[in-house]
Amino acid sequence: MDGMGRWDPLRLLGEEMGRVFEHLGLTSLHSARTFPALNAYERWHRFLILAEIPGTNPGSIELSVSGDTVTIRGERRRVDRVTDETFRRQERPFGQWERRVTLPEEVIAEEVTADLENGVLRIDLPKVARARAQNIPVTAKARRARESEPRALEGPTAPAEIPRPALPAHKPTFVRRNTDRHEDER
Repeated sequence: MDGMGRWDPLRLLGEEMGRVFEHLGLTSLHSARTFPALNAYERWHRFLILAEIPGTNPGSIELSVSGDTVTIRGERRRVDRVTDETFRRQERPFGQWERRVTLPEEVIAEEVTADLENGVLRIDLPKVARARAQNIPVTAKARRARESEPRALEGPTAPAEIPRPALPAHKPTFVRRNTDRHEDER
């Protein structure tokens, strides 16, 4: 025998418990994965999120961005013709779902775009521009003959006279005493 026809009470118990959990709206023990599966990438000045959401109507997807957090909500409906009794195995989650992704930097919410193609939701999130250092060239201006001498400023733009501290009338004299005599000199 190939093992397919053997009676396995633990497998049957697990399948029955999965059906009970799903009937109550809880996640089954076998499908405890996070839905939807997604990948987040960083490219130059933007982030890109790809989420797999097959069977979801684009009209039932909500996308919101706040600072550095992206929230995706939606609902995947069960096929109406199928009843719980006819399932032999159910691994695809149904119902409402939500995913939050925190990005390492803030994004420009007004410029976010999203499209759904072949069951993959693509979200393009441009980063907030940060001040970047720039090299600024310094050029020398040629002076004219008259401008070679400094001119005094006139009018209200002239700086006020800055008082200087008074210097002592004499220079202090320091006398160095030689205390490093050799024993021969004493």
